[in-house]
Amino acid sequence: MMQKILIFKGPDKKFDEKVENEIAKLPKELERYSLGDLIKQLDTKDVNITMSQQKQNKDVLNKKPEKDIVIVHNSDFTSVNPHVILNFVNGIINRFVIQYLYIQNPPFRIEKSLISKYGNIISKYGNMVIDKNYNYHKPNAKSVLKYYKELQDSKIVFGQEEAKKQTCIGLFKQVYQIAQKSKPLVLLYYGPSGVGKTELAKNISSLYKGNLTRIQFSMMQTEDAVKYVFGSDNTHPSMARDLLARESNVVLIDEFDKVSPTFYNVFYQMFDEGKFKDALYRVNLENCIFILTSNFDNTDEIIQRVGMPIFSRIDIKIQFELLTVQQKRKVIKSTFRKVIKQLLPKDRTIIKSSNLQNLYLEHADDFNNIRMLNKIIENDIYHYLMNEKLKE
Repeated sequence: MMQKILIFKGPDKKFDEKVENEIAKLPKELERYSLGDLIKQLDTKDVNITMSQQKQNKDVLNKKPEKDIVIVHNSDFTSVNPHVILNFVNGIINRFVIQYLYIQNPPFRIEKSLISKYGNIISKYGNMVIDKNYNYHKPNAKSVLKYYKELQDSKIVFGQEEAKKQTCIGLFKQVYQIAQKSKPLVLLYYGPSGVGKTELAKNISSLYKGNLTRIQFSMMQTEDAVKYVFGSDNTHPSMARDLLARESNVVLIDEFDKVSPTFYNVFYQMFDEGKFKDALYRVNLENCIFILTSNFDNTDEIIQRVGMPIFSRIDIKIQFELLTVQQKRKVIKSTFRKVIKQLLPKDRTIIKSSNLQNLYLEHADDFNNIRMLNKIIENDIYHYLMNEKLKE
């Protein structure tokens, strides 16, 4: 008899922790099984009962294999045929005697059928079906203020002081009002490439105690992109499934300006109410931080490209500027220090005695893409070092 069903919505690591904590309270002799184990056994002759056998022998029909604990991970749904999703309860679960079922991020159809089938039965015996959303970390106002001061003092994203401040104002406002509303915060970063937009977005996730979920819209140029955004069958990647498994409430939608405007429709309810659904999944995105990066030059260009419905749903539009010559020189010095620190003492001396750093400082104004500048400096240092070694 089913004792408990745990429907968990959240990241893999937290699901595993939750399951281990639950199982630790159960008798040690209970055995664990996966969805793959169930399907594999159903494929064997002794379990795959035909309709004629069912009519002839009720005892065979009623004798179901016993499974103490069944654990179904989010990833398990990607490797099964779509008909398994359509008939998950009657076709799989009902054909076994399961005591404890733990399931992560199930498609909505599965969640609904489990609750419909077992909810009343389990409640009758003093237990209940649990639909548990993972509680993502919520910083308080004091934490945001501390984070802003750290941003000012650190070398994370050179320059862009106004962008940092506007970002933290948005974060501060959301955490200050978090008890009053659950609407997501939507930030749009715009400006030239390579000036720190993505870097700042990644750093913000540290405040929310987990890696951000990154969705690359520059890749959304094919038919697979439609399936990813709007949903398809369970064998295809999907934005909803990625959002369900997110580690933190920070979601980076990179290069928001590179996608077809037809995709913007999916964000109306997401940005307004913190809800998203596709062909298979339902996702709760309350209190999320959505950071949209783009290469727009100004707000007029933003409106023309994304349209007023999306523009009006963006809480703060934050412009990133090209760095000044002085800021670029700081980046150059910082990169040289970082790379030289990784070298052996003798090799450090070789690079420090070269004229490489001075050459970069003299031509600092020639560089606008800071991300590329860092890579170029690193390559030049090793190029110079290898040539010196060859001379030896």
